[in-house]
Amino acid sequence: HAERLMALEPQFVIWRRHLHQHPEVSFQEHQTAAYIAGELRGMRGLEVSQLTPTSVLAIRRGTRPGKTVLLRADIDALPMSEENSFEFVSQNPGSMHACGHDGHTAILLGVAQLVSEQADWDGELRMIFQHAEEQSPGGAEELVFASALMDGVDVVTGLHLNSQLPVGVVAVRPGAFMAAPDNIYITILGRGGHAAHPEEAVDPIVVGAQV
Repeated sequence: HAERLMALEPQFVIWRRHLHQHPEVSFQEHQTAAYIAGELRGMRGLEVSQLTPTSVLAIRRGTRPGKTVLLRADIDALPMSEENSFEFVSQNPGSMHACGHDGHTAILLGVAQLVSEQADWDGELRMIFQHAEEQSPGGAEELVFASALMDGVDVVTGLHLNSQLPVGVVAVRPGAFMAAPDNIYITILGRGGHAAHPEEAVDPIVVGAQV
């Protein structure tokens, strides 16, 4: 596969640059999903569907029984403006692939291309191009409710680009790897009083500053 991957490198660049040039933020990835689905439908032996309006699922079934593996890539961009001058700079003001999702998607498209060329192999590969990773709870919850994680899946995996590593290096480790941020909401309840007797009041500004 190494030689075939090297031959596919120009296509990886085309996919990634197209996605970078046309970013769409969470739950608005309509053109992104259409582009991905179109590329997948041009590959042999893939079952392509959309479980939600802005996500894509591709399935490649092997010729013999075996493990079922689910690979996942996120496809949404961040709500920020890009200040670059290269030819594939974002054409959508206020939207930018600043977190590498264009690269993640290009990589999974490349995996789809490789498996579509394999005539004889075991098991089943399911590829999810997930929308709305940048919002919580986001697209993952929708895909679970849409039965994306169907019965029979043995392994689910994904990746994240790391510009600190050389091209061609894959970093893995056992156990938990990389943090998942969340939103925390805190309500501070104060109690009114007179400015001459602050000890009898609860000033939410002071409490908020301490928090």
